[in-house]
Amino acid sequence: QTRRPSIAQPEQPPRRRLIHDDVRIEVIDPGRTSIADGAFDLLISSPPFALDVPYADGGDVPDYPTYRGCMTAWSAELYRVSNPGHGRICLEMPLDRSRGSVYKPVYAHWLQAIEAAGFQYRTTILRRYHAGRGTARGSVDSPSATHTFTPVLAIIVAYRGTWIRRSDRPHDLGHDDWLDLAGPNGDWDDIPGAADPEHPAPFHIEVPRRLIKLYSYRDDLVGDLFLGRGTTALACVELGRRFRGGDRSPTYVSIAEDRVAAAVD
Repeated sequence: QTRRPSIAQPEQPPRRRLIHDDVRIEVIDPGRTSIADGAFDLLISSPPFALDVPYADGGDVPDYPTYRGCMTAWSAELYRVSNPGHGRICLEMPLDRSRGSVYKPVYAHWLQAIEAAGFQYRTTILRRYHAGRGTARGSVDSPSATHTFTPVLAIIVAYRGTWIRRSDRPHDLGHDDWLDLAGPNGDWDDIPGAADPEHPAPFHIEVPRRLIKLYSYRDDLVGDLFLGRGTTALACVELGRRFRGGDRSPTYVSIAEDRVAAAVD
């Protein structure tokens, strides 16, 4: 009997550890970090959504009441570590959530938590996503129990202190970017979805890249307390910002360190 030849699987190289003075990535609890008060000029994050996403090391939140409590704790920590004079945050989340025919206004609840923590609201940027299998319309050809939803992610932009920030530092908001991103251009329908076999909900690098250009200066300290695979840190390396942040998943921290170490080599 002919035996099939065995195919050797390529051995994965060991992940690189990040050693860089201007980029620090660590395992953190986003509700209680060791980061100093008022450290960040800008925070960019996409926190878990309590949608039963299989994050590594149990990174999602088990139910919506628990998630509401996390919103409160996370918002308070984001406020504590934001610069008291000009700190800015950009948080991405879905407009709403449905599980077991129970509907929750995720965006509205996040906005309430952010404002309760002390932030002042500035604007919301919308980003369309592909609905995938979530195409249910409810009762067929009948108003009995129709279902409508909007496949949009909302990026809340808020601040601590004053919104106007004057600085002599260089920045990256050139005239063309200013025309494309400022003014009535808060509907970002041109950013494709991202895919990564090592993370179920990757962040496309164009999102933090645009937010960094819009809301920060070079050499600012930018943070992400829900770093995932390290995309915000990569955008900071590209655009000359210092970075500190991490994730509560050691698996994702290792992936993020590896990706950023490759970028700074």
